[in-house]
Amino acid sequence: MVVKSQANETQNFSNQLFYRAYFALVLCIIIIGSLLDFFINQTDSDAYIKDVIKSHQPVFALIQNSLDQQEHKLWHSEIDRLSQLTQLNISLLNLKNFASNEELMQQLATGITLSLYDENDTISLYQQINNTAYIIEIDTTEHKMTNFSWIPILFYSLIALVIFLLIQPFAKQLMCLKAAAIKIGKGDFATRLTMPKNSTLFPIADAFDTMTQEIENLMLRQRDLTNAVSHELRTPLARLKFAFEALEIHSQDHKWIENINEMRLDVTELENLIDEMLLYAQANQIEEIEEKNIRIIELVNDLVQSVHEKTIEITINHDKNINIETIILGDEHSLFRALSNILRNSISFAEKQCHINVSINAKSLTINIIDDGPGINADIIERIFEPFIKIDNIKRKSGYGLGLAIAKSIISKHNGQITVSNNLNKGACFSVSFPFITGACPN
Repeated sequence: MVVKSQANETQNFSNQLFYRAYFALVLCIIIIGSLLDFFINQTDSDAYIKDVIKSHQPVFALIQNSLDQQEHKLWHSEIDRLSQLTQLNISLLNLKNFASNEELMQQLATGITLSLYDENDTISLYQQINNTAYIIEIDTTEHKMTNFSWIPILFYSLIALVIFLLIQPFAKQLMCLKAAAIKIGKGDFATRLTMPKNSTLFPIADAFDTMTQEIENLMLRQRDLTNAVSHELRTPLARLKFAFEALEIHSQDHKWIENINEMRLDVTELENLIDEMLLYAQANQIEEIEEKNIRIIELVNDLVQSVHEKTIEITINHDKNINIETIILGDEHSLFRALSNILRNSISFAEKQCHINVSINAKSLTINIIDDGPGINADIIERIFEPFIKIDNIKRKSGYGLGLAIAKSIISKHNGQITVSNNLNKGACFSVSFPFITGACPN
């Protein structure tokens, strides 16, 4: 009941945060729309046109009086003179120009002043001369109707800004969630998310932290169990070894001695398995490794010298731009063990030779360990780095299936990657890549 109550509380809290964000967005849209509408109303077009007409009425009166004092044949020259005098674009039109629009002709006949717009939103004023078929046109170029085409652009820009301000913290928190998931995928189960309680993602972050805590506890219990079982097994194994020694001393039967030696080998194999399990548990521990400078050339040379194999030829090749100063960061002891496990695995399958190729580019250093053995079956190559996965080989006694799993865990803790593939001709190639730190720069 408690778990169900907590789940309902989390769900309600999440719904409240969602609706709050939704209503905040809607409210912002309403406020922005209202402000823009208020601004447009403040620049009312009808009132503006009335002001323009009113300001030009004295000009129309001046023109009417001047034309009344002139003969009709002199009206055009008088209009030109008045245009220069008033610095306005004044024209004299015939009423026939409006013959296609009867409504306009009726309005002009009443003596009112009409306003029309051209394609440039410039206002032109028209007034009929009393008792004539002529119309005075004044082009008010200095008066243009306000263009509100920018209003939709401003509106959507403000909406986009509001959405950005609402989503940006959400996206930032998602990136934190992604980074935490990547760390956990690499084995760092101590990672936790810290988000404010008023965040929309807080319920997810809280559930994420709870899940991570459970995984961390599970891994710790598994490690403690492995260590405890392994150490507890050592005690009876030690007693068995002492018992074998006593039996061998007091027994004169050669068959008994052979059986004792075989049992001693079995005990030794069990001890080796326990050691491998402890190493695997240690490789998967959560603690950070202590990083130091590792000279890659020295590491590879020591690796080859540690393998006492006379029947298999081991060769080393590296790029010309790799020298003694080329280093990577990591724990030399654990990296040596990881590469040693890979090399010994390749040697156990090789027929005549193994090759170690070292190369670098601007971002990574890669070590390829190649053998000329039978290769790896396609049905097992994807699972070869899982614990207790064994590959049968007539040439060697089967191992415990932990060597490559240990190598992968160590390499992953060094931010490296390990892959395996079959060569085109024969054999397998293990490719190990590490972030390149310093040394000779690639050509």
